[in-house]
Amino acid sequence: MVVASKAVNGRPLLVIALLAAVPLVAQTPASPSPPSVATAAPPAASSTAAESPAETLSRGMQIAQAISTVTSTAMSPLLGVCILGAWEFYRTPFEKRSQLPAHLRPRFFFPIAFLLLLILGKDTLGGMTPLVKKPLDALEVLMLNKASLFLIGIPVVMHEVAQVLGQTSLLDLFAALEPVAYAQSGAAPSGLERTGTALLALLLVASGLVLTFIVWVVGHAFDVLVLLSPFPFVDILLKGMRTLACTTLAFLTILEPRLAVLVSIGVIIVCALLAGWAIRLLVFGAVFSSDLIRTIVFSDYHRPKSTEPLAGFTARPIGDIPRRAYVRVVRREDGGLELRHRAWFVGPEATVPLPAENGYDIGVGLFQPSLIETSRGGRYTTQIRLLPRYRKSEQKIASMLGVKGVRDIRFGAGLESFWGWLKDDSVSPVGLAS
Repeated sequence: MVVASKAVNGRPLLVIALLAAVPLVAQTPASPSPPSVATAAPPAASSTAAESPAETLSRGMQIAQAISTVTSTAMSPLLGVCILGAWEFYRTPFEKRSQLPAHLRPRFFFPIAFLLLLILGKDTLGGMTPLVKKPLDALEVLMLNKASLFLIGIPVVMHEVAQVLGQTSLLDLFAALEPVAYAQSGAAPSGLERTGTALLALLLVASGLVLTFIVWVVGHAFDVLVLLSPFPFVDILLKGMRTLACTTLAFLTILEPRLAVLVSIGVIIVCALLAGWAIRLLVFGAVFSSDLIRTIVFSDYHRPKSTEPLAGFTARPIGDIPRRAYVRVVRREDGGLELRHRAWFVGPEATVPLPAENGYDIGVGLFQPSLIETSRGGRYTTQIRLLPRYRKSEQKIASMLGVKGVRDIRFGAGLESFWGWLKDDSVSPVGLAS
């Protein structure tokens, strides 16, 4: 049976991303051309004057800057708002700084900068104390990343849309629907024009939010990989890659918006292709992080019943079930093991038997047990990462599933195994931490 979640791959999301980008790119004006005889004199009743070439160019630059600002901020909201927020505050005249939105003021981005320094300390010095660092990584994945999307990513989108449409805020924009807003104007736009402007604003906001989520979810995947990684200081490498990309795009946004928007479109396409993988990591990170905090902070462990399915995530593709899919492990009446999986937790249940050529063990990891397939030469392959709530119940789980035994996989075999882990983090040599 084909699992529906396998359809969540790059191609549909790439189409969605391109469709979302159309309203934003469509707002970019074409190069101005001399007016023809038929259009040289606009109708007297028109309320909008034709743009001059300078105004057209300025608006095009503003739209390009808005697209690249949204993209760089979505990639890493905390870092993006610090760089671009500080620049926007600096370039704004002193008498107008009080009109800036909250996320562009020092009282917002200075504490964010301090928070980034704390995170850097956690990822560097904290590597020596994994029992302290991993719960902090879990808090970052579970709470900080989601909060940054809602408190930074979404306000940035709305602010940029308002700027593109010539308003200081979206409140000013939607106030255009009220006739009283034009009571003092002799050239009040018609109700149809006001409605069209508001609908355009909604379309641009929706497009910006879709693109923000697609880029953000891939950036968020780096934090989940850090949580998953058994290697000390690998955090610097993974997060350094994201920081370099975000910083480069942010400075391009400041220095050369036309180049920045081209880079942004490339980033959006790549993120759309990776979004299916990243969304599965998003679900994995949310469930795994909450379980890790539950066990380490509150010592709330779960001792499973003998007939209870065991919850976990696939560490590699198994049949039609992709990697990082949420599954339940069940022992059949004939003694074999099978996985049960529902796409998006609501789809039809798919059942995939686990092959039994080499046999299985329960691996005792530092933070969670795993169902591992053993092979000759002392190597093993992680098939299912069970939830941290099952830690301290490895012997009972081995008895429930009828596997060969329990194996300690908590201690690392050296940093040289890191490159193999990047290629396939389910294949491990003897002793490599899970």
